[in-house]
Amino acid sequence: MIHLLKYDRKTLIAERLGLLLGNLFISYPELSDTDVIIPVPLHRTRMRERGYNQSLLLAKKVSLISGKELCYKVVARTKATKSQTALDNEKRRENLKNAFSVVEPQKIKNKSVLVVDDVMTSGTTLDEIAKSLLESGADSVYGLILARALSV
Repeated sequence: MIHLLKYDRKTLIAERLGLLLGNLFISYPELSDTDVIIPVPLHRTRMRERGYNQSLLLAKKVSLISGKELCYKVVARTKATKSQTALDNEKRRENLKNAFSVVEPQKIKNKSVLVVDDVMTSGTTLDEIAKSLLESGADSVYGLILARALSV
């Protein structure tokens, strides 16, 4: 289903998967202090190719269900990176180094941030975004992921 959402433009799937993620999120009381929700951003080139950001579609639903603020322009992907799918852990880190920047730090300063993504393999994307958010003043950063890929 995630592959259909991500690569075959089946964006209606995001409604169901986002509902699942949103309900999962509100079921964890330890995440109730979350202030803002941020999707993993796409680089503008990839956004033009795909036409939508699947993580944003999921994050919108999580925001709607939880009542938490969605801030989708806070983090930008400033570096066009290769697809991570065929890279090992070391190459993933190298590929994503300095790929993200916080462009609206006032929206996350002293706040608890939830980053939403569709798939996590090595955790590098979340690590890099979390570093940028924390360096820009976020109080804490959590990740909410739809699926975990088991091989790298």
